Amino acid sequence: MSKDRTPRFKNAGVREIMKSLFQIPLSTHTILVYPNTHTLREIYTNYIDNSDHKESELFVILPFYETIESVKNNLMYNYMSIQNYEYMRHKGSLVIQDANTIFEKDILSSTDYVSQRYVEPPNIVDFLSKVSLHSKKINVNTISLWIDTGVFYNFGNGIDSLMNYERASPRMVANYPIKQICLYHQKDFENRLNKFEQIKTIDRHQKTLVMVDKGR
Repeated sequence: MSKDRTPRFKNAGVREIMKSLFQIPLSTHTILVYPNTHTLREIYTNYIDNSDHKESELFVILPFYETIESVKNNLMYNYMSIQNYEYMRHKGSLVIQDANTIFEKDILSSTDYVSQRYVEPPNIVDFLSKVSLHSKKINVNTISLWIDTGVFYNFGNGIDSLMNYERASPRMVANYPIKQICLYHQKDFENRLNKFEQIKTIDRHQKTLVMVDKGR
């Protein structure tokens, strides 16, 4: 009996988000505000399930509210996901790293993310360089970079560091074939950022995708 490979969306809003994600061009800085981890899982697993992307993109995700193992398990939630996951893992076109590990040194040092570099990794500038080199090695010309910004609130100076990162991000990725998606949990976006910071954050992105729980 054949397997059903048709994408299934528990939330109609996810379908619209997916349409927009698949149309994002290279070098676009995107903000995605999501209502909860369950919805985010549905979004990135369906993105991976799209066969047009698995062969042409290096998919990089830096989760914060989930562990690396949790993301891996979510990416294998059905038959099609398992096939794509195994293909991407074998090809080397799937990278899952803990956001806290990549960003901790940068946030604690209050870096401006552009002028400051470190002798020893990890830090985001070093990470982007390595990811870019890896994409060339596996002959993939697009990097889809998903960063959960919840990591910034794990530190006392996190909001200032987040504002610095969003300001510097276009210059950081300018020389790389990256389309960057900054993930903002709805509770973080609404409760941790004031109105001015919310507006400033949206303005620093070229594309805005919002899927929120209006009942909150």
